[in-house]
Amino acid sequence: MPWDISTHPESTNFTVRRAQTEFRDALESLPGLMIFQKPGDDPAHATILFIFVVGETPTGGLRREQFRTALKIRQNILAGADPNLAEAKVLRIDGPMFSGSLLSLDAVLNSQPHDRFSTILIRSGTVSSASAVRDFIERTKKQWPDTTANGGSPSTVTHNGRPDFATFEFSDE
Repeated sequence: MPWDISTHPESTNFTVRRAQTEFRDALESLPGLMIFQKPGDDPAHATILFIFVVGETPTGGLRREQFRTALKIRQNILAGADPNLAEAKVLRIDGPMFSGSLLSLDAVLNSQPHDRFSTILIRSGTVSSASAVRDFIERTKKQWPDTTANGGSPSTVTHNGRPDFATFEFSDE
């Protein structure tokens, strides 16, 4: 994880302090990464799960630069994947932790090409503000409008990768 929560003595040299601050800021612009591997029958066919960890604060929301960097790293990892791999077009987000982070999540997702993902699944275990959830869902409906094919048959309505949000917390209403 890129976050160092331990305390360190501060240098009396201003140049050293500035370099330490710049290094810490550069490091904290990166997301954390957890890698899990499920062995297969053949070692070349193991299943690997990458989980990017993005910082978040109740009032500041998601660390947007970390989130964007995580999406870029994900894209680079999948660049060599089979183009027919359906899972490569699915973005799964476990979070956010805070209701106030939905606005920053919306901003980061909306800055991505809308055809990049066929599905965006967002599941939170702690978001409880009913109004924040309603606002997020309404914004995503406007930003990712429904489209129809084949003359507008209801069975052909697609949501263009619109984020699908659900929270497992009781709302404040």
